[in-house]
Amino acid sequence: MGAVIESVIDPGLVPALHEAVRRGAPPERTGIRVTARGWAVGEWTGESAYPVALTGADLPDASDGLDVGAAARLCAPAEPGRSHYGIPDEQGDVLPCPEAGTVFVTGGQPWTRAWWFERAGARRVVREAPRGDGVESVWLTPGGAYVAERARPDEVWTELSPDEAVRRVYEAGAEHDEDDSTDLVRAARHARDAVAALTGGLTDLPGAVATGETARALSDLVRTTVVADLRAARARAAYRIYEFTDRDASRAANFLRVGRAAAKTLIEEGRPRPGPRTP
Repeated sequence: MGAVIESVIDPGLVPALHEAVRRGAPPERTGIRVTARGWAVGEWTGESAYPVALTGADLPDASDGLDVGAAARLCAPAEPGRSHYGIPDEQGDVLPCPEAGTVFVTGGQPWTRAWWFERAGARRVVREAPRGDGVESVWLTPGGAYVAERARPDEVWTELSPDEAVRRVYEAGAEHDEDDSTDLVRAARHARDAVAALTGGLTDLPGAVATGETARALSDLVRTTVVADLRAARARAAYRIYEFTDRDASRAANFLRVGRAAAKTLIEEGRPRPGPRTP
């Protein structure tokens, strides 16, 4: 079945689903799904790789075809507060998407959490690195989100948290490195390079001893100093976020992805302290 690229479920997709089932596609495994290229009618085996809105089993019994009214009613979702199946861009706006170069991020989410971005403005950070039983690339979208791309067996794009993104960058070999325009990417690669630098002295006993001592010393440095420095950097950033959100701790907490109490602690830690008075 050919893909129909849509950012909303158009009434024309419902008759296409009906026709697919009429021609023998299994109703429970044929439906309208958000693919990497938008809403489309498709068939699957096992579990669908994409979020499904309607299946052939949801269609009314209409052996002679669906009328326009029935198709239109099926384009209104059952989810509360939803009047249509529109998929927003990464800013949260439901707008017509470009005819080409649009990518829909759907991995591991229901259709209500899907969103799209324009690939032309994205930057690839990790190029086709082995992961699990497949190959994965990591991209930075125009809006600053990290997403993972898996091309096989189905093209699926998944949003990554900063924690997931930094781990992907760290674990990828240098041969898979591409764009390094963000602090997260550069810092992850510096950490990886620091560990890789310890593998060169294992050819004899003195070298192995020196490598072991260096690894221990660096571990102590990370635990006693680097972690504290990272906490201080996070606190300074939290205070600036607090200022940028009109000193509203609740709004700042949303950007920091922590509870309000934790946000207030970070903000207080990052608050500039007056310098010593000069005589």
